[in-house]
Amino acid sequence: SLPLKAAPELEAEGQLKAHQMLRDNQERQAFAKESVRLRGLKHATAAELFQRGVKFYRSGKLEDAARAFRRSLREMPNSPDALVNLGFVMLDLKRARQATVYFERAIKLVPDSANAYYGAGLGYAAMNQKQHAGKFLRRYIALAKNGRLVDRARAILKGMANVGQ
Repeated sequence: SLPLKAAPELEAEGQLKAHQMLRDNQERQAFAKESVRLRGLKHATAAELFQRGVKFYRSGKLEDAARAFRRSLREMPNSPDALVNLGFVMLDLKRARQATVYFERAIKLVPDSANAYYGAGLGYAAMNQKQHAGKFLRRYIALAKNGRLVDRARAILKGMANVGQ
């Protein structure tokens, strides 16, 4: 014969099951919303996917932006703009190692891509790889000259130089 459970144990078990069912339902609803939002990406061109990635990025939907940029890259693997934008998304997602891979791929395609050098510098700085960060940030400064982020790049370089002194 099965041991009988006390009423409080039955009640707690019932609450746990109800909570799990509610959570499962919420996850299904979130997945359905995500599917609807991304359904339009299925047959989109690389340019459309890229534009959607930009839109998602600007609205703070980083995972959606990453997905759109990756899909864009599947259609056009040598798109330096998609690589650079995906790199910045990865930085915002705190995935610096992945970001640097995308930035360096973009640099191989467009050796004078200031934005790619800046992003790679930020990625290496985030990983505390000062030598690499410095190399990329200095190259960014040389390419951008008076770009809007030159002062920020110089500040990062100065901050890295002052650490440990």
